Amino acid sequence: MVFLKILGGILIVSGTAIGAGILALPIIAVNTGLIPILILLMITCFFMCIAAVLLLEVNLIAAPGSSFLKMTKNVLGPIAHSLSFFSYLFLFYALLAAYISGSVTFLSDLQQYYQATYFSTGQLTILIVTITGVILFSGTNMLDQMNKMIFILMMSCFIFIIISLQPAMQETYLIHQLNKSTDATVWLAVLPVLLTAFGYHGCTTPLIGYIGVQYHKTLRYVFIIGGLLPCFLYVIWLLSSLATLTHESQAILMEKNQLSTFLQLLSNVSDSTIFMFILRLFSGFAILTSFLGISLGLFDSIHTIFKMKDSLIIYIITAIITFVPPLLLCRLYPDLFITALGYAAIPLAFIATITPLLMMRCLKKSGHIFHQEYRYWAVGCFGLIVILIQLAVTVGYLSKI
Repeated sequence: MVFLKILGGILIVSGTAIGAGILALPIIAVNTGLIPILILLMITCFFMCIAAVLLLEVNLIAAPGSSFLKMTKNVLGPIAHSLSFFSYLFLFYALLAAYISGSVTFLSDLQQYYQATYFSTGQLTILIVTITGVILFSGTNMLDQMNKMIFILMMSCFIFIIISLQPAMQETYLIHQLNKSTDATVWLAVLPVLLTAFGYHGCTTPLIGYIGVQYHKTLRYVFIIGGLLPCFLYVIWLLSSLATLTHESQAILMEKNQLSTFLQLLSNVSDSTIFMFILRLFSGFAILTSFLGISLGLFDSIHTIFKMKDSLIIYIITAIITFVPPLLLCRLYPDLFITALGYAAIPLAFIATITPLLMMRCLKKSGHIFHQEYRYWAVGCFGLIVILIQLAVTVGYLSKI
């Protein structure tokens, strides 16, 4: 039973990250070239794994198994708690808006492919949120079981797609990306999106409570393995997808910068209807795993911070607070998948890297010991750099991806 929970925890961590990154990476890779994005990908993965371990250590000392917001209130006080609360909302609402947008794009594309118009864009949005709300109401255990099933299906689709792409892969397309010369400022601009490709930290505190604080040593490996697995799959996905996109296709993708464009270009690689179906299925599963993980983190935090009791009405109110703001964002700004991921980097960096570092400092003053502190200070510096980069992109000092 414990083993299944640990496995489920690894899959929730990996699934939460993979949906954010795996679909966005080829879109930003055509802007940077292959070598820069691979280097930045591994650096980001390294720092975010350390950040997850720091968050675990702080949680176990400050308030074992409690939510992130309760933890900040106990350690840093009301002002830091309020700042973390709004950062938390900003992060989760931005990520949920990105995933809702990606889900709607995926389902709309699926309808167009099968020449069916059963649902409008607005109806698809409501349908996605309603189904997710029902899953969340069923509890973490139900979500864990569902996520395992979805993750296995997603990986099956992933393997099928990689094998199917093999005949169409050409070295010249990869060499084109390897020899691509881009401005270093473009490399910096993609770093915030890469950070959100490893943005699983929102589901760490619910998982600590779910798996059990008594398994604190095992929890370290849950977050490390769960964080490394996406990086491995990202590299395979990047090499495989870019090796099949012609120079013309890469130019189109660089101009459009849209998820639907990438899926269409990749589906053109094969005439097989099965391949096209599996590719769309994989896209849907990738977005869904992230959507469920992020929804769980926000739903759990809102339920905890307002000290809500367990009842149907309370769960409905919590679901409304969770989903209405990102729904409005999606209605106001369609096709914001990549943009929302970039903006989400600011609160994610603050929550995943800087806030745990501040809590570590406070806990040290109380006599608690943290080993190899230099790693955590490096993580904090990395998070600060990402925030400054995204702010530079926002004001127009760096180019947008």
